[in-house]
Amino acid sequence: MKKYTIIAIAAAIVLVAGTAKTIANEQPLVEIEQQGERVFDICEQMPSFPGGDAKLMEFLMRNVKYPEQAEEYGVQGRVKVQFIVEKDGSISKPKVVETSQDANDPQVVVTKATVSEKDYKAGVQALKDEAIRVVKAMPKWTPGKQRGKSVRAKYTIPVTYRLN
Repeated sequence: MKKYTIIAIAAAIVLVAGTAKTIANEQPLVEIEQQGERVFDICEQMPSFPGGDAKLMEFLMRNVKYPEQAEEYGVQGRVKVQFIVEKDGSISKPKVVETSQDANDPQVVVTKATVSEKDYKAGVQALKDEAIRVVKAMPKWTPGKQRGKSVRAKYTIPVTYRLN
């Protein structure tokens, strides 16, 4: 029975038996894996914030500031930010992957009846910008692990904004 190595790259799983197969750019898959460029969606041990989820929530509560523009226009809702936890625990490439506006989530509320579409969009953008700012300000995480080695891994957190 032959032994195979399974390498997953960008949603494609390739079986490599003996020789390295190549992908569209003609770079051997084994080389790509060795360069550490692979970003895991799921790994054996997912990255964690120092102190765990409770400390992450505490960090967010202490550091998220309600954007004046969003507050002025009465815009509230949820923003999901995805980022990569690097092998050294640093955060890179934060981006908004969904807002409650995008998902037509009933959590998006405009508390002022006279808000224009332009002002509403400006308020939503302010929420997104603030969520990205806070993610960039996070301390180093404990990186994800795969087969006992630190790996790059994606992580997504929701930031919820509510007016009282």
